[in-house]
Amino acid sequence: MSNETNTAPIKLADLKSKMKLAGKVKKVELFGAFIDVGAERDGFLHISQLRKEKTNRVQDVLGVDQDVTVWARKVDAHAGRLDLTMIEPLAYDWDELKTGLIVKGKAIKVERFGAFVDIGAERPGFIHVREMMSGHVDDPSEVVKVGQEVEAKVIGVRK
Repeated sequence: MSNETNTAPIKLADLKSKMKLAGKVKKVELFGAFIDVGAERDGFLHISQLRKEKTNRVQDVLGVDQDVTVWARKVDAHAGRLDLTMIEPLAYDWDELKTGLIVKGKAIKVERFGAFVDIGAERPGFIHVREMMSGHVDDPSEVVKVGQEVEAKVIGVRK
């Protein structure tokens, strides 16, 4: 990312984990690549973070001057370090799911006892039939259908 418009580089301290960034491959090494994301330092993209599948050669995935979409994985402004990933991070890590949090997701399976909802965590959440509405629900499929977007409140987390 060139700095032709005289905009100041992004400070590492302003970057947060999971932040989506556009970048350009500056250098390819055996162990990963250095990516210009417009920050005060290039970020490092380790070979293990190129894709979910195992990668034997960085060159099989990336080339110099290639435009890429990456996410900040770890940011250490004090040490001047920015680790990147091309694997889109989960919307929620376990430690981010707290009682009372309102989440949005998509119903992926409806059973007679409730519905499973993909909220972007490691595993889907579950809404028990008794938690679906204020009144009694005999059949969860009367309330939610597979593929339907739903909003739910976290009432508990079991890891």
